[in-house]
Amino acid sequence: MQCDLEEPQSLEITSVSLDPNPPQRGENLTIAASGILKTVVEEGAYVDVEVRLGYIKLLSQTYDLCEQLEENDVSGLRCPLPADEYDLLKSVEIPNEVPPGRYSFFARAYNADDTQITCLTGEIVFPGY
Repeated sequence: MQCDLEEPQSLEITSVSLDPNPPQRGENLTIAASGILKTVVEEGAYVDVEVRLGYIKLLSQTYDLCEQLEENDVSGLRCPLPADEYDLLKSVEIPNEVPPGRYSFFARAYNADDTQITCLTGEIVFPGY
């Protein structure tokens, strides 16, 4: 779901779906998302990511957004991304070893000039074995 809605954002997310939902250990998770990008995303764009397991912060990292799009082959996207409508599809493997618990994530993406592209937050629960 989108967050920081009181802040101006250049990406309007129109849909997000997960398959399977909820995600399962040892299976591929396919993420499909659609949205309308209202400004160009330039080289130098970045995303701040935080992942928590309950109250424990597992990850707090800043990534080069353009580099991540290219390295992870996200629908063949490359920067600069023109303002346009986009449909994204990405599959990732969920390892069998994921410990049970409630995982929450926050991702805030910014353009090279520090204007916010979008903010996403979500939660995934992996039950006990």
